[in-house]
Amino acid sequence: MDPQPVVSPSLSINEQSSPQAELLGVKALFKESWTRYRAGFLFFTLIALIPSSAGLIQAFLDSQGLKIVANLVTLLFVPFTWWAFAVIIFSLENVGSTFAQASSFAIKKMLGVGGTSIIVGLVTVAGYLLFIIPGILFSVWFSFSTYIYVLEGKGIIASLKQSKAYVQGHWWAIVGRLLCLSL
Repeated sequence: MDPQPVVSPSLSINEQSSPQAELLGVKALFKESWTRYRAGFLFFTLIALIPSSAGLIQAFLDSQGLKIVANLVTLLFVPFTWWAFAVIIFSLENVGSTFAQASSFAIKKMLGVGGTSIIVGLVTVAGYLLFIIPGILFSVWFSFSTYIYVLEGKGIIASLKQSKAYVQGHWWAIVGRLLCLSL
């Protein structure tokens, strides 16, 4: 039986969908993130090496004058990137899960992760082409879409809508947290 992913321990599902939900401060978010990162450092590093190896292979093939083959290798590694992202999201929320559990779960989610990423990317780029401000809005509104897709089991479009709903009433607080944690 596959383990059911849990939603962030910092907020319950009801609190997350509520406009009055209390957000963790930057310090608390950093502390929680750092704790989870340290606990799974080796695991996350090994998972990240799988899609990262595509860059090394591409660079080698490029240096040998095999640009077409290098680009094909990169395209072939894209689904592995989606899989790795789903494994990491699942593992961060399900501390103590095994590689087999995370991988099995991620295989079922990887195409949706790719679809969500592509749609968010296209919408965001279109927003930036429409005078920057819409791109910034879309970036923040849809910043949680992939996590929602993986952890809450919603469809791609429902994940985008839920991400926007989570941001409502917290836009500036989320912008600040995203900026602080991305530095």
